[in-house]
Amino acid sequence: MMKKYFRINFYVSSLVALIAASAFLYIGLKHNPQEEFYSVESGQIDFSYIATVFFSWVIPVFIVCMIVGGIAFLAYRLVIRLSHQ
Repeated sequence: MMKKYFRINFYVSSLVALIAASAFLYIGLKHNPQEEFYSVESGQIDFSYIATVFFSWVIPVFIVCMIVGGIAFLAYRLVIRLSHQ
C-alpha cells in the first residue's frame, strides 16, 4: 500500500508543481515589466532566465506537496490504527 500511495503522491505532486510553475511563468511572461524574459525592441528571448524561473517554482512546490502528502498518509494510518483499537 505504501508504494502505491507514494506513486500517487509523486504523480499528484508533479502535476501540481508543473501547473503552479506554468501559471507563474505565464504571469511573468505576460507582464514582463523590466524585459527580463524577452526584449520587445530586439525580440531577444532569454531562455535561461525562463528556465530558472520555471524550475525555481517546480522544485519547491513539488517538495512541499510530497511532504504534505507524506504527512497526510501518516495521519491516515494513525487514524486507522487508533480506530481499530
